[in-house]
Amino acid sequence: MVYVYPSFASDDRDYLNAFTGMLGNQNTALSGTPLVERENLANASESEIKRHLKPLIQQADILILLLGKNTHARRWVDYEIDVAESTKIPIVAVTLPIDYPGGLPKKLKDKVEIVPWDPSSIQSAIDRHV
Repeated sequence: MVYVYPSFASDDRDYLNAFTGMLGNQNTALSGTPLVERENLANASESEIKRHLKPLIQQADILILLLGKNTHARRWVDYEIDVAESTKIPIVAVTLPIDYPGGLPKKLKDKVEIVPWDPSSIQSAIDRHV
């Protein structure tokens, strides 16, 4: 089983839910176990959030970056990418099915594969990197 950490901007939570639903659905070409933050960390300090996220990300076999309009400008997305890169966890970006998706975070330019929001394409990318 592949452990998948989905990184996303908070305004794309509906897509996070759809993505984790695809991972758990036997009727899609996508399979894996999502490692998703279940606690509400809205009132936590920065150090508490980092202490909570880091081990969760480190358990992953791959980080899937859900690429929406504002993903490139989100601080916690950058932190999640830093943790993945420091522990050699592969990263794949998935373009959300929206009219005007934003770009990749600058630190990932020309460094990651970008695939469309399609279970077969996502699974193929996971298979190539894990």
